[in-house]
Amino acid sequence: MREFDAPAMMSAMNPSLRRRRLVDLTVAAVLAAVLAPVSIGLVIGSTAVVWAGFAVASVVLLGCVAGRREWPWWTFWGSGTAMLVLTALPSLPEGAPVAMVPLSLAYLVNLHSVIAETRRTVVPLVVSVAGLVLVLLRMLLDQPVQDDWRAVLAFAPAAGLAIGLSAAMGAYHRTRRRYVESLEERARQADALRAQSVREGVARERERIAHEVHDVVAHSLAVVVTQSDAALMVMERDPARARPMLEAVRQTGRDAMGEIRTALAVLKGGQLDTAPVQSLADVAKLVTSMQEKGLRVTLDVIGEPVPVSTDLARAAYRIVQESVTNALKHGGPEVGCVVRLEHLPGLVRLTVTDDGPGFVTDARQTGLGLVGMRERARQLGGGLDITSGADGTTLVVRLPVR
Repeated sequence: MREFDAPAMMSAMNPSLRRRRLVDLTVAAVLAAVLAPVSIGLVIGSTAVVWAGFAVASVVLLGCVAGRREWPWWTFWGSGTAMLVLTALPSLPEGAPVAMVPLSLAYLVNLHSVIAETRRTVVPLVVSVAGLVLVLLRMLLDQPVQDDWRAVLAFAPAAGLAIGLSAAMGAYHRTRRRYVESLEERARQADALRAQSVREGVARERERIAHEVHDVVAHSLAVVVTQSDAALMVMERDPARARPMLEAVRQTGRDAMGEIRTALAVLKGGQLDTAPVQSLADVAKLVTSMQEKGLRVTLDVIGEPVPVSTDLARAAYRIVQESVTNALKHGGPEVGCVVRLEHLPGLVRLTVTDDGPGFVTDARQTGLGLVGMRERARQLGGGLDITSGADGTTLVVRLPVR
């Protein structure tokens, strides 16, 4: 058995619902104030049965008007039942059916509401037309004289027009409300898409920072370890030769700190600084800096250089950096690397080959190294292939120029 949820019931009483109820109660009060006196005047002189039926039906009609938008389907049937009771009552002293009193107009208000507030149109119209036919039959039975049928012929089109107008206005208000709701839903969806886009942008930026930090730290530590090992090996017998190696370690650490600060600046509300890498010429500078630190890295440039985007240049820069870092990790300070940069029509092909012992590439897929390089190439519409064995590793990256 479902428990009573008082907070949920209180939340349902929102200002909009209270305002709708107040409007409906006001409409019912106005109808009662305007139509009830005239209707009561027509019923004066009738029997007690007519008075009782008229009073009950009037209360039901006005009550249905008061709740017509909160319970449109049930109030429509309630008002229809009240009209059926009025039609079945004995005629007024003037000979007209009680269903023709002015308070019967409240039924048209409920007809309008059931069409405006629900998806039902045919059933309310059919019920209304059937009720009109019953009233007309009652009028014919009460006025058997042919000359008095003129009132019936005048009443039928007027009542039919009133029913049609009420239904048409209800359909119009329903269409308009759905249109407004669709606009509001589109606005909510647009807000949700914007929020999702912001979240995705933040996630991409964080992933980008993670790759940048990984590339900087991994490369710098590899160089630091390599140079430190070499310096320790020669320090006792040749201190002068060890000094440049230690200076390279110090400079590498400082460069790494600067690049990490740049990458992490976005976490404080800034933007990721891409100024250090602007073109493929920075790849040559990277190779030169590696050579100055004592690494065996060479660069071959093939073809006529063409302008490329900053994103492509940065991807090539980081891929070369990560490839040399992997070679140092697995081959040590004596490993040699050859970087080949080929400018082809609509394509930049980057090949990095080393003479190290190689590694099992499948075992490294969960790390940020190869995964980051593949992702960089994929984001630019390119691809990455890698082969590694006992005689070395070859990495080929294709980056389309757009």
